[in-house]
Amino acid sequence: MNNLNTLIADYFKDSIYLLIENAIDIHNNAINKPNDIYLSGKLMAYVEVLSLLQMQAQAFSIPLESLKLDKFEAEKDLLSSRIISKEEIIKT
Repeated sequence: MNNLNTLIADYFKDSIYLLIENAIDIHNNAINKPNDIYLSGKLMAYVEVLSLLQMQAQAFSIPLESLKLDKFEAEKDLLSSRIISKEEIIKT
């Protein structure tokens, strides 16, 4: 059972990492194409999902650091008007 728990934890960490990475790419593209409604909508979906994941982690007392979410604030970061580098948000 311990291997399964580790596998599940790694799955979630990796999935969250990929979601943040994708969201940053979409955010940066959306800045360069402010009139692209599709990109704006896609970005808002990522904001919603990542915000929910952060809130749920806190509700379940899961440290945000363990999910690599401690340096990331979905609404603040993804709705800003500046280009974001992945390195400033994602700890590898």
